[in-house]
Amino acid sequence: MTQDALPPSDSTSQAARRVLAVADFMWTRLSLSLFIWLVPAVTLWPLMHAEELPYLALNNLDMAGRKALVRATVASVVLMAGLYGGLSVYWSRTRRWSAAESFGFLNRRLYPGLALIAVPVLRVPRVEATSPILTWSALLALSVGLFLWLRRLTAWVGDERLRRWGARSERLALALALLVGAIYAWRMSALALQHFTNMRSQIYDLGIYDNLLWNTTFGEFLRCTFIKGGNHAAAHFDPILYLLTPIYRLAPRPQTLLSIQAIWLATGVVPLYLIGKRLGGSGWIGALLATLYTLYPPLHGANLFDFHSITLVIPFLLWGLWLLDDGAPWPFWLVFALTLATREDMSLLSCFVGFYVIVTLRRPWLGLSIIGVSIAYLAFVKLTIMPDPGLLMKPTRDTYSYIYFYKDMIPHTSEGAKGLVVSFFTNPAFVLEHMLSEKKVFHLLALLVPLMGLPLLARRRYPLFLYGLLFLFLSSRKHMYSIHFQYNAVILPYLLVGVMDGLEVAGRRWGGGRPVALKVALALGCLVNTGLVGAKFGILRPNASFRAGWEPLLRKPPKGVDERYAWFFHKVRKLIPPDASVSASSRLGPHVSGRAEVYRFPVIRDADYVMVMGKDMGKREKRALKRLKKRGRYRRIAAKHGIQIFQRVAPPRPKPKPKAGAGSKSPRPTAKLAPGVSPRPTIPKAGPVRTHGSSPAGAPRGDPK
Repeated sequence: MTQDALPPSDSTSQAARRVLAVADFMWTRLSLSLFIWLVPAVTLWPLMHAEELPYLALNNLDMAGRKALVRATVASVVLMAGLYGGLSVYWSRTRRWSAAESFGFLNRRLYPGLALIAVPVLRVPRVEATSPILTWSALLALSVGLFLWLRRLTAWVGDERLRRWGARSERLALALALLVGAIYAWRMSALALQHFTNMRSQIYDLGIYDNLLWNTTFGEFLRCTFIKGGNHAAAHFDPILYLLTPIYRLAPRPQTLLSIQAIWLATGVVPLYLIGKRLGGSGWIGALLATLYTLYPPLHGANLFDFHSITLVIPFLLWGLWLLDDGAPWPFWLVFALTLATREDMSLLSCFVGFYVIVTLRRPWLGLSIIGVSIAYLAFVKLTIMPDPGLLMKPTRDTYSYIYFYKDMIPHTSEGAKGLVVSFFTNPAFVLEHMLSEKKVFHLLALLVPLMGLPLLARRRYPLFLYGLLFLFLSSRKHMYSIHFQYNAVILPYLLVGVMDGLEVAGRRWGGGRPVALKVALALGCLVNTGLVGAKFGILRPNASFRAGWEPLLRKPPKGVDERYAWFFHKVRKLIPPDASVSASSRLGPHVSGRAEVYRFPVIRDADYVMVMGKDMGKREKRALKRLKKRGRYRRIAAKHGIQIFQRVAPPRPKPKPKAGAGSKSPRPTAKLAPGVSPRPTIPKAGPVRTHGSSPAGAPRGDPK
């Protein structure tokens, strides 16, 4: 017996035992019981006094409210203590239990209820925007409590019964997966179209993609008059868009792109169902994984921020992983080719897929082939099609640079992507501090909390996670580590698949004699967590956090918005011929981008029509509009709802003829474009050139300019 555990002397043994018993009871039983007794008051009182909910974040309850809360707390403690005492007396007679045993029995069953105190916190108005730390703490607490109860419920049901239930009606499970996919496509299409009708979409990036789809369908491949050099290859090379032209030709308008994107993303439920069924051994696990996908907040942001080619890669990545794990390399090569065609930088992601095939699937020649083809494709695109061979390119008259995406990691822009590599391997202390900033930690929570952190257990999938983690968390641009933009597409599919591996690892390590019960509890916990996070940070319920890219998502359009859109739509169709050239401000650009010549105001280039919207007017735009009116070259033909439309009345200015002779300058070489694409004249700068993908003029305060 140790010194700390010496028994009391005989003369004081009886009194000492009583004191020790009371102290032990208070420390091991009553302390936890007291917190459990507080739960009814601190949970129900705020919910019954909704007008006072902000006090949970501000602690600003007035004296009358504090007294009322104290009375409720005392009543809760008295009632719960009476319940504990009554049951303790009853069990002392029927089961011969001591008070300590009775209190311990009740505490073990009720302590998950402590998480209920998080419920009123999540009901505080705008708490997700004003107090993100409090919101995430509440979500974590609630998820832990719910999981503990689910664990006991599934353990009570038993593994054998759960297996029998999981084996029933596989067709119904498949129907459920397809149903949630159809609901997702319908709902996300409706929200995206409403966002467009509200005139919240902008030239960056819906106008750009609509114009290049229009030109690819009816004119030149990837031509876009919003882009430097007149071709999207100055920013990205995404030939996958050519496959959309047959559908776009039927309805050449931006709404078509928004619907295509939502429907295509909804098809991701099929490979996820197949993956879940194979790894989980039940179609219901596959249906649950498909449901997680449709409820996942990062997917909502990628879907609702206008249209982007990188977003289209999500189902391709899922199908590719399914085919690789299933041992079907030949169909994989078709999906692999489509993945590369999605955007030129998908070849870098594919290199990590090849590494996964080598180290996890133990198929070295297939993995090396994937890596080799990816590098060869990237080299071909960079050296023969895109105007700058650099990975991040440099800012010129013909190219967009992405060095500023990683400006903290690249202190000298002349280094380009090499500077990022040098910083990563030579300054690990800075890299760690850079990757663990507060906003990046919140983003990591947004990725992992809905999935209960299960992808962290999926060690075999780590090579697939690596590219996305580096791509997102080494960035200096806040929009890349946000669930409101498209960049999560490179890691989102693999995290969802990692849930299945995490379930297997958890069941094997901690399942004990009931691994199925643990896996079902974790799976249901993921479903509940995804719903909770989706309600506060996604689109499942209106909240103050979610944004569709640059703009908040308005579910109910403000008064006059539908009238404004109807007026603009009919006025433009009536006044502006489809072959006329137009210069439009950012929010109006996507509504007139389906034509050969369209520019972003204040770039005019003697356009036939100019249209501006008051919300798009920064200082630069206001000065340009003032000059336009002063010179008298345009007359206003319509104005309403803050929108003005001007028509050119003066003939276009003659283009200067090149000077002949030895002193004349040779024409500047044009950018390298895709085969068969004729070069376009470079759009002249009007003020500072905005990089592709940066915040448009008139963007909310706080976005980068």
